[in-house]
Amino acid sequence: MSLKPYTVLLAAALLCSSGCMQVGSTVDPDDGYYTEIRMSELEYRTFLAKKTSGILNMLVSHAALTRNISDPEYDTGTEIESLGVTIASIDEAVEDIKGIGAASDSEKIRENLLSLLDMTREHLVGYKERLMSDETITKEEAEKYAGIIKSDFTALKAF
Repeated sequence: MSLKPYTVLLAAALLCSSGCMQVGSTVDPDDGYYTEIRMSELEYRTFLAKKTSGILNMLVSHAALTRNISDPEYDTGTEIESLGVTIASIDEAVEDIKGIGAASDSEKIRENLLSLLDMTREHLVGYKERLMSDETITKEEAEKYAGIIKSDFTALKAF
């Protein structure tokens, strides 16, 4: 009796079962991003664009609203709350970007983007703290904050 049919059957069973095994990942699949291999350059750039697009929209809103903050009648409470949401969105984006391995040629891009997001966060925290103070913001100060937010927007948009 030949062992050849059993060898073929055993090999087929091993091939079928090995396709069902899961390879470990450094990212929790509950977060919505799960890759077992590094993304391609295009996939990674798309991922970064998706993570920053909402933040960019929020920065546009904050820059537009700085015109109103020097008006003593303007209620800054909504802007303070909105800044908190934007800061939380930046924190979430940073965690997601840190959790996904950069494409092989994108490590420097990743580092620069994380640095820009950190700088933007610091600017927004300073702006929020200033709004929370009891002092009235002058028109010049409002223009300064608008310029800072626009600069952050421009730098992030480059990615």
